[in-house]
Amino acid sequence: MFKNHLLGIFSQIATYCLTSEARLFQLGVINIDNFAIIEQHFDSQSTQYIGEKIRKSLRKSTRDQFFLQKLDYNSYVLAVPYENHKYVVRLIEKLIEDVNLGNDEFCSNSLFFLVKIGLAQYSRDGIMEESFNCAQIALFECRHEKNNNYSFYDLSLARIQKQINYTDLLGVFMGALKDKIRINVMV
Repeated sequence: MFKNHLLGIFSQIATYCLTSEARLFQLGVINIDNFAIIEQHFDSQSTQYIGEKIRKSLRKSTRDQFFLQKLDYNSYVLAVPYENHKYVVRLIEKLIEDVNLGNDEFCSNSLFFLVKIGLAQYSRDGIMEESFNCAQIALFECRHEKNNNYSFYDLSLARIQKQINYTDLLGVFMGALKDKIRINVMV
C-alpha cells in the first residue's frame, strides 16, 4: 500500500520536474519528529496546519515553483529547482525557522516543531527512487546529530562509515534485546 503511495508521489514529482525549466532539483524529506505529541493536543487540525505552514514558508522564500506532498503522518516530500547550494541552504533554513515559529492563531508561542530535513540532488534524467533513498539517508544522518536540522546527502567516506557504525550498533542492540527477551522467557 505505501509502495503504491510512494510510486504515485514519484510520478507527481516527475511531472513537476518535466514542467519546470530547471534540469537539477533538490529532493527533500521533511520530518516532524515530535508530530505525534503535537497531534495529541490539536487533533487533525495539526496536519493541515503544518502542511500549510510549510507551503506558506516556501511561497514566501522562493520565486520558483515547488513540489510538496504529504508522505505519511509526520513527513513530507519536497522538490525545488536547484539554482546553487547557497540558495537551497537559505531556503531550507528559512523553512525550518518559519515552521518552528509558533506565533500565530493556531498555537501558542510554546509550541515548537522539531523539523529535520534530508536532501539529495535529482536530475530529470536520473532515477527518482535513488535520489529519494539518498534523501532518506541524509534525513537519518541529521536525525542523529543534535545540532543539525538538515543534511545534504554526501558520498564522503566519513559519512558512509558513520552510517555503517549506526547500523552495526543497532544490530548489536537488537541482538542484546532478543537475548534479554529469551533470558526473561526462560526464567
